[in-house]
Amino acid sequence: MRAALVRIGLAAIATLTFIACSDQHGELLSPNAPVDKALVAPHPCYTISCLPQPNYIDLSAGEAVTCVVHSVSRTQLLIGILQSNLSCWGDNSNGMLGLGLGAAPETCTNNVGVNYGTNYKVPCSTKPLPVNALRNFASVSVGANHVCALEMGSGAAFCWGSNDSGRLGDGTAEVQRLVPVAVVGPS
Repeated sequence: MRAALVRIGLAAIATLTFIACSDQHGELLSPNAPVDKALVAPHPCYTISCLPQPNYIDLSAGEAVTCVVHSVSRTQLLIGILQSNLSCWGDNSNGMLGLGLGAAPETCTNNVGVNYGTNYKVPCSTKPLPVNALRNFASVSVGANHVCALEMGSGAAFCWGSNDSGRLGDGTAEVQRLVPVAVVGPS
């Protein structure tokens, strides 16, 4: 019970603020200064806010895309899945971000000749975006033009992106899949 109350209290505090002050001689104290010295200092000089960071459990970087899986809290599991715990960023020209058709929020210049030659404009995201799948994933692997991930709990495999030669394992040879599709089991 006590542990639950502590967790609730910690969850209620969204940011931690450390105050760095000057001591009585005008010397600046770092945010890591002893608490008793910082509390009695006469002149606060700045504050640093630290936001909670996601707890990443897997990361994979490919030729044009990077994806990361973050842990899922018990609260998120109890209220149901509101969005995937797998986020990707980078080139979305083959649907590798798993966002769906036309869903990339930016256009980037491809200057390294990957896929299309230099200075080619591609749909992309420079910030991590959750893939379009209401699922929690345990791990991810990024290829040159496609991504595959294993679902947490069931271990089911899902892939998306370029489907050249049927590489997504969904039983088709469609050009690409823009959102995660289940891999077909062995026949």
